Amino acid sequence: MSHVITIRARYPSDANEIFARALSFQKLRGAMQGLAVYDGLPKTGKLQEGETYNTDIWFWGLLPVRNHTIHVAQLDPIHRRLETEEKHAGIRCWRHGLSVAPAGEGCLWSDRIEIDAGLSTPLVARFAKHVYTRRHRAQGASDIQSHLNR
Repeated sequence: MSHVITIRARYPSDANEIFARALSFQKLRGAMQGLAVYDGLPKTGKLQEGETYNTDIWFWGLLPVRNHTIHVAQLDPIHRRLETEEKHAGIRCWRHGLSVAPAGEGCLWSDRIEIDAGLSTPLVARFAKHVYTRRHRAQGASDIQSHLNR
């Protein structure tokens, strides 16, 4: 049974600037510094629609997630929306939808992550909620709200 994580975070910057940050490999690495290292992702550049990226992820330098695949299913720069389909051993489904919308003097970044990892789903979903929330905090977001639903 899948779990759904929703996260909303406010940023004081322009929505286009924040969406560009969401697509950047370099910004991803920076936001995850101290938590995760991505071995195999490009050092620079950005996610491209239709592309598939393979990486090994090392959490805290100790816990490996081997052969994590990220497929960019949809990328809409006009409406600032991104949809990825991700997987690795033990993960049946990992769909990540991301959108950035203008809000007041800044913007609102919304994530929706659907995860099905079989019997490990509750644990994996809680860990993913922690990781995504931490990533927003590391990028200077405020008013971060996160929810986990079955």
